[in-house]
Amino acid sequence: MNPLSLETPGKINLFLEVKGKRADSWHELLTLFYPVRGLTDQVEIRFGGTGIRIRCSLPGVPLNEDNLAAKAALAFFAAAGEPCPGMEITLEKRLPAAGGMAGGSSNAGAVLRLLQQYSGNALPAEKLAEVALSLGSDVPYFLDPVPAVGRGRGEILTPVELPDDLPLLLVPGSFPISAAWAYAHWKDVPQTKSADLDDLLPLLAAKNYTEAGKLLRNDLEPAALHKFPLLRKLTELLRSSGGSPLMSGSGPTLFALYPDAAARDRAFNRCKDEIEKNQVSLIKP
Repeated sequence: MNPLSLETPGKINLFLEVKGKRADSWHELLTLFYPVRGLTDQVEIRFGGTGIRIRCSLPGVPLNEDNLAAKAALAFFAAAGEPCPGMEITLEKRLPAAGGMAGGSSNAGAVLRLLQQYSGNALPAEKLAEVALSLGSDVPYFLDPVPAVGRGRGEILTPVELPDDLPLLLVPGSFPISAAWAYAHWKDVPQTKSADLDDLLPLLAAKNYTEAGKLLRNDLEPAALHKFPLLRKLTELLRSSGGSPLMSGSGPTLFALYPDAAARDRAFNRCKDEIEKNQVSLIKP
């Protein structure tokens, strides 16, 4: 059969409040996921042969069943009660690894969606969501990557209507920060933002980005900025260009929200060269 393929976006967290550690050792979250469709990975599955083979040109990506995409395939067919067919999964990676944009989770979600297509929807929606959560807290989001409020571990999702063209600049992470480190140290530096998601959502929906920028929040950010001087420097460069900067997820990817597209474009032209002196890229997603 012809290969199945899917473009799958990364995400940023426009809001991430850590409410505390739960009895099951996970953290209780309140977050706002936003898909970045201008920066995507391509996932392709070709069926045949034996076992699961991973192809990816990005250094450091596991090319065996340790890859989350392979785990997703195994978990899907285990849940369906069917033997896993041989397949080759090709990952064309543009999303940073361990960069706060959930690239691995995005790939795993894409594999689950493609296998649902291949199998004729072998799993009910609730079961598919369970399989996704077993792979990671962000994977359920990528079963339907639209703007959404996430609760619980982030897997209890409520879609929200937001503009699909937020005036953003993005600095994809150029070095990894593990989520385990971020959550272990999030209390090390006092929080300075007490913004409320209920106040942020209507401002974004109304495209009042100047006021919305004041309410962006990520409780994982202060410790990361304290530990990594480069993140502090890049944050200040984005702020000096008129943006409201924030780290996404566990970092180190940064983004900035601007009052409008014209302000975003001026900022891009103004600070692109200065930011790229630090061996990182600046993009308009």
